[in-house]
Amino acid sequence: MVAALIGAVITMFVGHASLFRLGEPLVSLSYDIPFTVHRAGSSDDIRIVYLDELDGDALDRKSQAQLLDRLGEAGAMAVIYDVIFDRASKDPAIEREFAEAIRRFRGVDAAGQPVPGRPQRRVLLACGRETFSMTGVTGEQLLPPTDVLLDAADDFGLVAWNDDILFIRELATGTRDEPSLIWKAATQLGADLSEDSRMDQRWVNYAGPPADPGIRKTSGPFQSCSAESVLLNGTNPNFFRYKIVL
Repeated sequence: MVAALIGAVITMFVGHASLFRLGEPLVSLSYDIPFTVHRAGSSDDIRIVYLDELDGDALDRKSQAQLLDRLGEAGAMAVIYDVIFDRASKDPAIEREFAEAIRRFRGVDAAGQPVPGRPQRRVLLACGRETFSMTGVTGEQLLPPTDVLLDAADDFGLVAWNDDILFIRELATGTRDEPSLIWKAATQLGADLSEDSRMDQRWVNYAGPPADPGIRKTSGPFQSCSAESVLLNGTNPNFFRYKIVL
């Protein structure tokens, strides 16, 4: 299941990285060639929900609380956001409602303590990084989730991949101080990972792109649907039971 999770998170990034591919370095051929004949794998532990409603250039949060409640009612075991909620909603009430929905899904109270009789589940958020220049000095800074949401979630991790090769072949685990979202999600979900082995090379067993939700007959390694279909009860509730949702 953890291997499937890693593959799913990486798949979300492959499309972005591949837009900038200018050519394949020879050193990568030993990795790429087997996949010309290797049949794409699949996993039934993962579900991908596409979020496509935008408010300006930020993801619209008005429906996020309801979406998370629906996923909880359907029995999802974890939700991992690969979008970065680094700016607060213009309406503080929407931000608070989303945070409360995160706690409901996790089965905890306002203090983060388990609520008796409620299932204990995971919600992880994404963190970004941006380059800035000030008085002639260039540096980088993290873009963490807002304090309101971070206080409600289990944890957050850096959205990162190895962009030196312009195509994702190797797992990016981050560092002790800046762990990647992949690493955080895997450890939160019980993967047997050691900090001592964090920097070991981990090559991706590429599973292929997800199915296109707009084309009914397409298939991919991870089953998917739109957020709209979940909100409008257009998805079989069993579709999410005991699944990890991205």
